[in-house]
Amino acid sequence: MGRDHMPEVFCGRYPTTWELRQGSKDRNMYMIKQGDSDRVIDLWGSGSKENGTKICAVSERDWVAWRRWRFDWISNDTGEPMEAELRSRIATEFLAQIATKDAEIAELEQMLGAKDLELNRLKQRLAGISGSSMENKDLRNNLSAASPSS
Repeated sequence: MGRDHMPEVFCGRYPTTWELRQGSKDRNMYMIKQGDSDRVIDLWGSGSKENGTKICAVSERDWVAWRRWRFDWISNDTGEPMEAELRSRIATEFLAQIATKDAEIAELEQMLGAKDLELNRLKQRLAGISGSSMENKDLRNNLSAASPSS
């Protein structure tokens, strides 16, 4: 037996190119050609009903019935979340994050507004203080240092 006698086909780490070929008289029957070779996929030993049947690659010379495959549509379910559902879930998560950030911004704006009111109240109080006592000078200096340039 030569090297070409039904070599076993294994799944590899890298992608493999497959070509589905259909004969002129074949209806819903295809040969599966492996990459850029002249090899087609066949069941080892004509296949069996047992799980674990091996596949092999054989020369494409003969277009024989037992090397042809039929594909049956079963469903669209791939076991993966549907793209629309996935997008919806991601959008919902982002909207929740945005709502949290909006609430944080509103709270910080409220705190900033309260600080502005407190600063204005202290400036008015400082302006109303008369005299030149050391305590008043210290209060003015502290408020001036804490106040942004006005």
